[in-house]
Amino acid sequence: MTSTTQTKTSSIHLNGAREPDSLNVDLTYLQDLPKNKHQPLDFEVEYLFGTKDADTRKLNVSNVRSLNGNGKDDGLDLENAGFQYIGHHSDFLANLRNCGKDVTDNDLVTKEMWVETYGKELESVLRNATPDKKVQHFQVLNHVIRNAPRATDEEKQSAANSDPNAAGTAPPAPRVHIDIANRTSRSKISSMFGEEQEAEWRQEGRRTMFFSFWRPLETVQRDPLGVCDARTFNAKEVVRMNRTFPDLVVQDQPQEVLLVQAAASGETGCKHQWYWMKDQTVDDLLIIKLHDSEGKAEEDFSAPVRSAPHSSFVIPGTEDKPTRKSVEMRAVVIFEE
Repeated sequence: MTSTTQTKTSSIHLNGAREPDSLNVDLTYLQDLPKNKHQPLDFEVEYLFGTKDADTRKLNVSNVRSLNGNGKDDGLDLENAGFQYIGHHSDFLANLRNCGKDVTDNDLVTKEMWVETYGKELESVLRNATPDKKVQHFQVLNHVIRNAPRATDEEKQSAANSDPNAAGTAPPAPRVHIDIANRTSRSKISSMFGEEQEAEWRQEGRRTMFFSFWRPLETVQRDPLGVCDARTFNAKEVVRMNRTFPDLVVQDQPQEVLLVQAAASGETGCKHQWYWMKDQTVDDLLIIKLHDSEGKAEEDFSAPVRSAPHSSFVIPGTEDKPTRKSVEMRAVVIFEE
């Protein structure tokens, strides 16, 4: 990728229904790059985690309001906006805290424990959040714990030499992105269920979705996660990029993610509407839709939406607050016909 960095300022509204506080922050979008429909661009693994600054532009986000409650009164749900906040107490995490276990310690809290116990909790949450759909398969892809600070200029080189997706070492991801591209969704389903099964489900028109279940492990004081209302997002604004995810199911081949350019619309600037939850706690679960096989694309903003861009961001004045600790679990869901 080129090494030119350009900064542009545009007004993007982050709205909320119940909290009047507002602030200005910056979100980091991909710089305008040439697109190739048939061949995704390559980019270095560290780029998504802020250790590479090339080809980015920061857009100022004005009138930022926090969202308290689940936002459903504003149509902010998985089908319409591509994300949903849900109040959920995790017995798995509570038991770990009561036993004095450090959830970031992979020797004490194994991957199997996360998948078999915490994953079952999230499956139940998802079933309750989609009561009009019958879940046939709920398969965990991976989980990522983030408790490392954002990289400073001096730390970028050392961060570039570490695994940014390893549990307990990952910093917040400060680029506006979507984790799952269309081709990646098919390859992951093929890897987990077999190529013949994937082809059969696709031929049947079976609906498949990928989700990220994100929650803090402590009340968020800095680097919160923001999510974009998918109804204000144009699929033409994304660029397909190749990146290798070390901890995901499909190995030894590039995985496509989508980075967002936020193309301006005339003199009005970017029209994305962003949301976040102020003082989000461990009992505030955020579900983000990463991919929906029936999701609308291009300029059709009607439900169901395909995916919701998201990114962490810095709130001015919180840089010295305790490092954010969070866990996200990604899963694929196959629904019955």
